[in-house]
Amino acid sequence: MAFLSQLQERKAAAHAIVKAGGTIGYRDDGRTGLSRFLSWPRSALDAAFFHVDSVLLPRDCEEGDTLMAAIRPLKETRALGLLDSQVTDQGLQCLADWEQLSVLLAMGAPLSTQGLLGARWLARINDLEVGDTQVDDSIWPLLESNGQLVELGIGGTRIRELQHLARHPHLRSICINALPVACDELASFPCSAKLTELSINHTPADNRTFRSLAKIPNLVNLAAGNTAITDQACESLASLAKLEELIINDTQISNEGIRLLSAAPNLRFLCITKTHATPAAVDILAGYPALKTAFLDARILEHLSPQQRLDLPFDAVPFKAEEC
Repeated sequence: MAFLSQLQERKAAAHAIVKAGGTIGYRDDGRTGLSRFLSWPRSALDAAFFHVDSVLLPRDCEEGDTLMAAIRPLKETRALGLLDSQVTDQGLQCLADWEQLSVLLAMGAPLSTQGLLGARWLARINDLEVGDTQVDDSIWPLLESNGQLVELGIGGTRIRELQHLARHPHLRSICINALPVACDELASFPCSAKLTELSINHTPADNRTFRSLAKIPNLVNLAAGNTAITDQACESLASLAKLEELIINDTQISNEGIRLLSAAPNLRFLCITKTHATPAAVDILAGYPALKTAFLDARILEHLSPQQRLDLPFDAVPFKAEEC
């Protein structure tokens, strides 16, 4: 009877998710971990018998807290998506006894650190994305016992103390977009050897920050749009031997900075829209050793004929300010 009761709970949980427009992924082969994305009515029955791998709520889901209570029986879930949902602290706490969760995508949900209190899964979470929530610095003590955090997104939150990042040496991806932290805090950014992706858009990062970032040996992707970067910082960035993607739109970069960046041996993607670059920048970019795509202001490309654009050794993508 206990098995039948559990079966009914799992079926009801899956039914609630897909009825609300959400998605369930499950593993039907324990050896390969194969995942499938399902739609009602199959998913409710499948979730009753197979291990649920992921649950994704629809955006702007108003019954978020109710659904959190409903899916509590699906404790083997490893990935939970709550992007722009209406799940609150109360709803997330319904899942505090889950232990297998390794990915939480909760950007834009009305959550605070309160919703994470007592969560067993915090000790093993690999990817925690809580950008644009009310999470603050009280989250750091909750993550102290986590030695396997790989991806962390805290942009647009109330977090200000970045020195705690040094306690997570396995981080490969960090997003701190729109955090109004002090320049000194950014200048002493923890330089994890494993860090490959960093997003610091809309922060007060200045040239000192980029001198610090140049010490990150394996950085591949850097998004630093709307920062205080100038040409001086480009020399530091060019020393990043593994840098492949660089976004520095809405900055004070000029042709001189673009020239300095040409020393980056593996730079494949560059976004320099809304900077001080002039049409002469096109010739500089043509000399980049590995460049494949560059986003440029449309005015920079206006003097080129269609054939001249086709002849460029990289894909030049025009950008118009009114398209923002």
